[in-house]
Amino acid sequence: MPNSTDEIDFTRLGRLILAWLVYFALHSLLASLGLKHLVVRERPPVLPAYRLAYNTLAALPLVSRLALTHMDFDRRFLGHTSHSDHRSRCPVGA
Repeated sequence: MPNSTDEIDFTRLGRLILAWLVYFALHSLLASLGLKHLVVRERPPVLPAYRLAYNTLAALPLVSRLALTHMDFDRRFLGHTSHSDHRSRCPVGA
């Protein structure tokens, strides 16, 4: 964890970048025509389940990575440590 707001936690940033790269690689593999054609050729009855699995595997990791990115951005660039801290420093409605 950085000691000041001017320091960057490269370990945390590296993990976040790696998480996004793994997501993009998995998404690209599952969306490839070659894999779809393989499923159609080898296991045609599985195609509807493949589509459901693809959409699930695309949506769930995306949501988690967006949440991680948001939390890192919020803490790192806005200096907030929690949402309650954000509300206490927000002049609107005070």
